[in-house]
Amino acid sequence: MTPYPQHLAVFSVPAVVLFPHTHLPLRGTGDRQRAVVAHSLAEGKRLVVAVRRPGPEVDGCGRPCLYPTACAGRIVGHEWQPDGSSEFVVRGERVVRLLEFDRTEPFRLASLAVSDPEDPPVFEDRPAERLQELRALLERCCPGVYEKLLPGLFRAPELDGGLELVNTLAASFPVDVPHKLEWLQAETPRVRWEGVVRTLEERCRECEQRKFLMNRYRDETEGNPDRN
Repeated sequence: MTPYPQHLAVFSVPAVVLFPHTHLPLRGTGDRQRAVVAHSLAEGKRLVVAVRRPGPEVDGCGRPCLYPTACAGRIVGHEWQPDGSSEFVVRGERVVRLLEFDRTEPFRLASLAVSDPEDPPVFEDRPAERLQELRALLERCCPGVYEKLLPGLFRAPELDGGLELVNTLAASFPVDVPHKLEWLQAETPRVRWEGVVRTLEERCRECEQRKFLMNRYRDETEGNPDRN
């Protein structure tokens, strides 16, 4: 097996986290972003998608600071636009950690610590039962989301043990970037999934508690305008 590259160009984004087995559409507009894309296309089509830290803090080169945990992936679709910008899609492959920058001009080229090559299936045992549990949990928390996620997947959950489905859910779930980066750096996809499940269950409890309180308030005020 060919070793995964230990040095890759870095494409920084403001608030989106790429996960392995997921697809992320991106657009490169500035000179540095276009240079990253051109370099990656010429060097195996791989790059790192890293998230910029919020706030005015910059690194020693005057660039926005980046979270050290990131995801490396391969460009699987690309088009140069008439205005010189670049539209492309990256498929996430490996969780990486940015160690240092080998160079910073015309873009950042990073030395990486790369995760293990193989991701074990999330639903290795009784996949049909596990997928049904996931569907039921999502229906409790976010009705209709499961059906909306499935058409966007490149592989059916039964074929890859839920890897693309679970990582797509982690990437799209409405939590902040630090929370998603905790999921990203989980030891295995199953551990990542357990973290997502805990968050889903917390959201379910919050939604059900709000619903209970609203119903109780409606019952108590119905027919009694003085309590509105």
